Amino acid sequence: MYVSGNYAYVADWGSGLQVIDVTIPSLPSLAGSYDTSGNAYGVCVSGNYTYVADGSSGKLYILLNRYTLALSSGIGGTTNPTPGTYKYENGTVVALTATPDSGYAFSGWSGDVSSGQRKDNPLSLTLDSSKSITANFLPPTISLSTSVLNFGATISGDKTSDQQFRVSNSGGGSISWNVTDDKDWLSCDPTAGEDTGVVTVSVNPSGLPEGTYNATISVFSTDASNSPQAIAVTLAVKDLSDSNLPFGSFDTPIDGSIVMSSVPITGWALDDIEVQSVKIYRNPVSGEGSDRVYIGDAVFVEGARGDVEIAYPDYPNNYKAGWGYMMLTNFLPSNGNGTFVIHAYAFDKDGHEVSLGTKTITCDNANAVKPFGAIDVPGQGAATSGKFWNGGWTLTPLPNTIPTDGATINVYVDGQNLGHPTYNQYRDDIATLFPGYANSQAAAASYYLDTTTYTNGVHTIAWSVKDDAGNTDGIGSRFFSISNTGGSGIVQGAKGFTIKLRSDDTLEKVMGMPVNFDSLRVKRGFRGDVEPKSAITDPYGVVEIEIKEVERLELELGKGSGYRGYTVVGDQLRQLPIGSTLDRAKGIFYWQPGPGFIGKYDLVFTKENEFGMLMKIQVKVKIRPKFGKLSKKYTS
Repeated sequence: MYVSGNYAYVADWGSGLQVIDVTIPSLPSLAGSYDTSGNAYGVCVSGNYTYVADGSSGKLYILLNRYTLALSSGIGGTTNPTPGTYKYENGTVVALTATPDSGYAFSGWSGDVSSGQRKDNPLSLTLDSSKSITANFLPPTISLSTSVLNFGATISGDKTSDQQFRVSNSGGGSISWNVTDDKDWLSCDPTAGEDTGVVTVSVNPSGLPEGTYNATISVFSTDASNSPQAIAVTLAVKDLSDSNLPFGSFDTPIDGSIVMSSVPITGWALDDIEVQSVKIYRNPVSGEGSDRVYIGDAVFVEGARGDVEIAYPDYPNNYKAGWGYMMLTNFLPSNGNGTFVIHAYAFDKDGHEVSLGTKTITCDNANAVKPFGAIDVPGQGAATSGKFWNGGWTLTPLPNTIPTDGATINVYVDGQNLGHPTYNQYRDDIATLFPGYANSQAAAASYYLDTTTYTNGVHTIAWSVKDDAGNTDGIGSRFFSISNTGGSGIVQGAKGFTIKLRSDDTLEKVMGMPVNFDSLRVKRGFRGDVEPKSAITDPYGVVEIEIKEVERLELELGKGSGYRGYTVVGDQLRQLPIGSTLDRAKGIFYWQPGPGFIGKYDLVFTKENEFGMLMKIQVKVKIRPKFGKLSKKYTS
């Protein structure tokens, strides 16, 4: 046995490790346990870890000490209680005292709890009239969306456009923050805010000679436990004659593939100053002359190509080098039947134009059986706010039809199903372009979308459509941004209140957690009548999942609470990808990658098991082309 603080750690030989809460020695209670599968022989506690020697297997178990308890918001009718002590009195929970110590002191238990039952997240507690508990907030914690920003400029005046980073509170309570910088050529706006906000960073290279300049942006708060946090800024100034051409790659669709309906067009592009646009063209067909035909502008997607960010760490906007465009092939000549040559061109701020390559595809919509269509509002990459009508249209090949009540059409934002749009509305352009379908005269649909329930930033939206023959497909997948003033929207996943301090998660810390070997379940696509399947886990506990471009993913993370999730980029933990949602109460991860996401993505989730121990869940998601086979360099 080893006693540390209020806990006694017992190696009991038969069952493994038993952790006993001895805060009140006359009332010991089981706080948690861990089965070593053999015979636990010895135990020692040092710092945040417990070391258990198993006599029969010869293994040493290193366990992270995480026996934390949480007081749910709204307990006993009290919402957002201030830090203080609470007790059960006359049928409700009331405050005994309200004496916060710097807003986040952790005094633990001031008495015993008669019973506790875990209900989703966090812990639900039952107190009797003679007991009390001290509940304090998690300390506010500054979280930044990036730690590095790169800018480029020429002496003639061209420069990288303004860039942005997000400030948020990844802890509890509220936070007020300030932003400073240490160079005259650098400026930030705003320089102060509360909780979540977006800061715009500008550079003014006027008067600076050629060379590389470094600066630091500091974000600090007297409320936060990890203040200050810093962003390293680099500005490279060069003569116009030294400015480089843009470069990149045109990755999907795969050259020579046979396609139909909606096709993701994706790749990446970088420049030493700035890539202003990537434009998609096609070769003309007979009767269209000799000039290339413009199709549309791709959207640059933050976080879509972490591989490019790692390979080119010094380039401006490397974190959003990935680009994507969703092309509805039915709009191509002959209703999207025949062979077409697609071009992608990158244009930089210096006026350079560079071809990123071509793809030859064969469109076969004449033999398509799944529904097709498009979302018109919001447009690709469009900025939105408030409440608006999300509009689009859909048809399905004959002899099938789409039920006119819209019950088989679903709207998804960030992979979560919001409901059904109103269908069976007339659109003159669709009726003219696509006559002869069962729904040609009423192909339009609309859905009233309230963006104020989402955080400001980039999101994905898509529809799924099922016809009366059961054919199902997603349509209109695209990115759009939300920018609501007067607040940052509602952060998905309610935060509770905690009894014990939880410091910032780092990659080293998360990867040092025990591996979760619980069975996970995964579902792909939009069909609601398909049951999730068990995910494949390798011997190291890593779950590998493969999906197609713009295919929806739903991952059940197993029994537990306190779920968190991250993207691993190099040696850093980042926020989960754009287009995803983590339901922290249910432990379900939803993701519908928009066009631009291709290749391999490393995700890691953490949760508390039934014994209060933090566990890690490593997930590798491989996104392959919707049509054709991806090159080995993206799948290895």
